Amino acid sequence: MEKDGRVFLRSDRVYLAITPFSNEHYWIDSLAGNSNSGNTDQFQDYAILVVPGPFSGYALEVHESDSFLNVEEFMQRMQAESDLKINVRSRIEKYRSSSGDSLEMVYRGDALHATGRINEKEVTFTDWSPAGVYTSDVLAIGEGVLRLKLGGKVQTMKWTKNGIERN
Repeated sequence: MEKDGRVFLRSDRVYLAITPFSNEHYWIDSLAGNSNSGNTDQFQDYAILVVPGPFSGYALEVHESDSFLNVEEFMQRMQAESDLKINVRSRIEKYRSSSGDSLEMVYRGDALHATGRINEKEVTFTDWSPAGVYTSDVLAIGEGVLRLKLGGKVQTMKWTKNGIERN
């Protein structure tokens, strides 16, 4: 269910609060019926949350359901105790969780990753998996480089301080 731009989900044991970084978010059904590999069949009962725009992404909080009287109390506490602020001019997103933890993301136009901090400690996203943000047989994104392989040809785009280098 959605309330005030947030998405709330529940199961027997956990409650989830999803705070999209854009009000333009929407859901699409999975592509299981149009799969191009055998692996997508497992997703036929799922939907995909899409958050388009300059602040693509969302904050996710997961709590044990027995910490609340009911889902309504969970929703009220998430709305009262967590907070999202976005500064479009400086391209900074700040999220404070219901437990008081803070996330700050600075979206950059010169890279395929943001810079950020969790509880004031810097997070270096370039040190994440060498596979990068996304990897498939066709598309790989990571370390500031986008690689696209179509019809046996490989195209790359690398984000640098001087702009985009294309090969």
